[in-house]
Amino acid sequence: MTKTTPSITELHRAGVMFKLKSSSNLFDIQFTSGVLEIPKLAISDELEITVKNIIAFEQTDCRETIMSDYAFIIDRLVKTSKDVELLVSNEILENGLGSSSAAAAMINNLAVGLTVDPRGCCYGTILKDLNEHCSNPQHQWREYLLKHFRNSTWPTKKTTAAVIFLVLSLIQTICLLIFIVLLR
Repeated sequence: MTKTTPSITELHRAGVMFKLKSSSNLFDIQFTSGVLEIPKLAISDELEITVKNIIAFEQTDCRETIMSDYAFIIDRLVKTSKDVELLVSNEILENGLGSSSAAAAMINNLAVGLTVDPRGCCYGTILKDLNEHCSNPQHQWREYLLKHFRNSTWPTKKTTAAVIFLVLSLIQTICLLIFIVLLR
């Protein structure tokens, strides 16, 4: 991994679509063709204690660290309350805590003190593919345009006016050249 994994919000701005995976396996996360499929996760007060206990068990007695890997990828993807809200709106996350910021804090608390090698993690390929998707210049431009032009009409109007003036200047130049050629 050359850089930090993009958050859910950053992925959304880069054109990644989110889809509720109908799998009953919580760990069955997939990323293909710009679509990140995640099974439903129900956030509740009990979830944090249960997950942390399973992670503690995995870190001491198990060869398989699927819960640790899951906590790692979810922590990487969900950084703010906006990430939680986006997952809730796509019906991937069921927030039993009420507040999006409380859910984000709880998710970020799951991986505290957790040491997972992203390359050895069972989600390593997904993390790599997400980074590559967001590193693609086409997706970077999409993110830039959405970030700067989505919430305000003024940049769009300014850009449209600039294009119109450029076209009119080009037409004026062509007419001037035609006029000069005809005078000769």
